[in-house]
Amino acid sequence: EPMLVRAALLSLPLHLQLPSLPREVSHSTLDASGRSHALPCSIGQLYIGSLRLNSDTTRMCAPATSAWRRMLPNALTVGRVITIPLLAAAYYTPRTAHTRLAAAMFAFLSLTDLVDGYLARKWSVQSDFGAFLDPVADKLLVCTVLLLLSGSLGAIVSLPAALIVCREIGISALREWMAIRGAHATVAVGWSGKLKTATQMSALQLLLLSLSAASGMTSPIRRLGIALLYISAALTAYSGMQLVERACAALGPEDSRRSQQ
Repeated sequence: EPMLVRAALLSLPLHLQLPSLPREVSHSTLDASGRSHALPCSIGQLYIGSLRLNSDTTRMCAPATSAWRRMLPNALTVGRVITIPLLAAAYYTPRTAHTRLAAAMFAFLSLTDLVDGYLARKWSVQSDFGAFLDPVADKLLVCTVLLLLSGSLGAIVSLPAALIVCREIGISALREWMAIRGAHATVAVGWSGKLKTATQMSALQLLLLSLSAASGMTSPIRRLGIALLYISAALTAYSGMQLVERACAALGPEDSRRSQQ
């Protein structure tokens, strides 16, 4: 049977014959959703469209997305959630370098927040589980560190921290409600929300680092961290009002009256 297939192909006109394949080539096909997948092909295999013919059988070429690529972004997110209690434990460890360890852990967790989303987009392995857990992990990390810093630095941190925590909980509830109504896209993250997150993470990182400084409140790092925290609180309120306004505009008059009752 393989000889018959080979003879039939060799009998084709020259311009219809397939070129010779290198030892490793990348073949591309489309799945049902229109997403492109790279398919690894080795020498000795004949490709017609998305079919792979060899001497044993005729079968479809499988996508090259490895299992570990599909799992790694979500594993980083889950690991971030698991590590948050360890950060709190490191913060209260009775040693002089405990705040430095907590600051290093916070920097690492913030980095994984960037890496998992980047890898999911690069490898086209976004999932509903990752889309749900990633913002939850971010909020857990931020709220935990705000709670820790409020206990150490007092009202100067606890006041903006209360605003940030209340906003995060309220907007999370709003997003769940809009998702139920099929209008989740109306409360997607905008530029103000992204800027809020950037200033928030920077402020918390600086404040954690400042706790190891002997100068205390006069430390330039701490003063900059507090300033960024208040800027983040203002952006938090502004972006929250934007999302509420967009959600109300997406609802009909009847829904708006019900929401006010």
